[in-house]
Amino acid sequence: MGENHFQKLRTALYGFVLFMASIAWFILIKVLQSTHTRETILHKSYKNKSKDILSILAYGFASIISFWEPVYSVIIYVMIAIIWFVPNKDLE
Repeated sequence: MGENHFQKLRTALYGFVLFMASIAWFILIKVLQSTHTRETILHKSYKNKSKDILSILAYGFASIISFWEPVYSVIIYVMIAIIWFVPNKDLE
């Protein structure tokens, strides 16, 4: 995006890749949870899906608004990345 100076289509495609990656992550967690028992760390640490759902919705929304204001969508991308830097306390 830096070389293209936040062109609308490039920013939307970047957001679409992030959107699809967040959906893949959600599916991966669901499949892993279905293969493990409820007492495992996986179930205990991912019982709250708020970050997952928030990421999917925010990436989808940012991809759409990038056709009008690409800078706002980049801000949303960065905010979601910052949210994911906060570690999950159940995994520690």
